[in-house]
Amino acid sequence: MKNLIIRIRIGKHWYEDFEDVNAFDLKWYASIVNGLQTKRILNPENALSVLHHGFRSIGSPKNNSIKIVVSFFLLVTTFSFCQNVYTGSDLKATFFSLTPRNHKVDKVNGMALGVGLDVFEAGTLKTVNGLNVELNPLGILYFMFANTSGFSEEANATINGLHISTGNINNTQTNGLVISFLNIGHASNGISLNGFSTHVTQLNGLHISGFFNSSKLAKGCFISLFNASESCNGFQLGLFNHSTIFKGIQIGVVNGSENTVGVQIGLFNLSKKHKGLQIGFWNINNKRSMPFINW
Repeated sequence: MKNLIIRIRIGKHWYEDFEDVNAFDLKWYASIVNGLQTKRILNPENALSVLHHGFRSIGSPKNNSIKIVVSFFLLVTTFSFCQNVYTGSDLKATFFSLTPRNHKVDKVNGMALGVGLDVFEAGTLKTVNGLNVELNPLGILYFMFANTSGFSEEANATINGLHISTGNINNTQTNGLVISFLNIGHASNGISLNGFSTHVTQLNGLHISGFFNSSKLAKGCFISLFNASESCNGFQLGLFNHSTIFKGIQIGVVNGSENTVGVQIGLFNLSKKHKGLQIGFWNINNKRSMPFINW
């Protein structure tokens, strides 16, 4: 929110350099910080002292579970909040972050947990190296309203490592392993396992979806009930496979392509311009239409 100046008291100091912060998240963050300061918890020395005392008391048979939980909470609070309070110089990286975040952190080398990196397009967190977990309750229902007629032109965030999501609906680039119900993004390099579908501009690697694989540029192996792409180099396996330009092997009940170099194996095979082999009950290409085998 531009031109917003809200003064926040942290300890004995006041801070005003939050003019680009989302107002709702700023008030939420300020209430937590000020509350912890009031209880003298949000101070590295005090927090470490409390932690030390808490862990020394774990051996006591009374209230062990409560002390463990409190000590763990203080540990997470200390490293999550104390390290990221604006102190006059921009903080660029952290080990753990909740998402979305609106402070001066743009990289996580460890773990990110929340509802998404840029759900409100207000966060500065753009890179996660490690584990990213997105528990977005709306992600599972997003496919009912998503407009999948086009593809994103560029990525606005990058995830390197393991990405687990109920519904990845951001224009992200993932490099590694994706486990998601629904994956809508810019690029996916590696392996993706999607309960429902994936709709990504660039797919590279192995991608398995329960219902639909859709991409603009695809290289690798694609397994789903329906596979569709504008350009594909590799292997498509499903009930229905279609690619405008295809190089490789298609195996399905119905295989279709505008320009094919390779092999089509299915009940019905159609290629307007074909160089290779067609095997199926009925095969059609620009040269001839034949049952069983065509070339």
